[in-house]
Amino acid sequence: MMGKIKLAFYSIIHPFAGFEEIKWHKKGSILCATIFLLFYYLSSIVEFQFTGFLFTTNKPEDLNILLLAVSNLIPFVLFSVSNWAVCTLFDGEGRFAEIYVAVGYALVPYTVVRFLTTLLSNFVIRDEYAFVSMLSTVGLIWSLAIGFIGLNTVHQYTFKKTFLSVLASLLGVFIILFLCVLAGSLWNQVYSFIMSIYTEITFRT
Repeated sequence: MMGKIKLAFYSIIHPFAGFEEIKWHKKGSILCATIFLLFYYLSSIVEFQFTGFLFTTNKPEDLNILLLAVSNLIPFVLFSVSNWAVCTLFDGEGRFAEIYVAVGYALVPYTVVRFLTTLLSNFVIRDEYAFVSMLSTVGLIWSLAIGFIGLNTVHQYTFKKTFLSVLASLLGVFIILFLCVLAGSLWNQVYSFIMSIYTEITFRT
């Protein structure tokens, strides 16, 4: 287990070499990726609750861990599923587990920076917050770069094809969300229709 954790952090610093190990020697860890995902979710809770009062309008009593789970975890899962589906059509070589690991490992820099910027927000003044924002941007770019390289490696794509597959995957996420909303709306209408019939029958009997 320790070896897989070391490889995960090695992949963050040396993404090309690290993801080659994951791709060809099957050394990626779904458990590690899941742990990183949970820490990412935890960082969103910490950010909501403990960001310095000068830089947030959030109220601790408004914390909704379910809403944060949906907004932080569901996009990750949907993107992994969408990328797997898209790259199956685009002749990608990556398995779903490899995609999940690549995206999960990519969350680490932004997660660490999120914890750090939340802490710093309690000690800086408004004029110094530009540095905190810049640090957050660096963490986000680092995570995006790692995720891009990871997907490029597991699918054995060119950079151009990887970029197109990412765009297609994002489109796929929106399509999945649209279908889920449509299905939910349809279900509500069917449920309301059935309940109205039941109420009518009950009333007449």
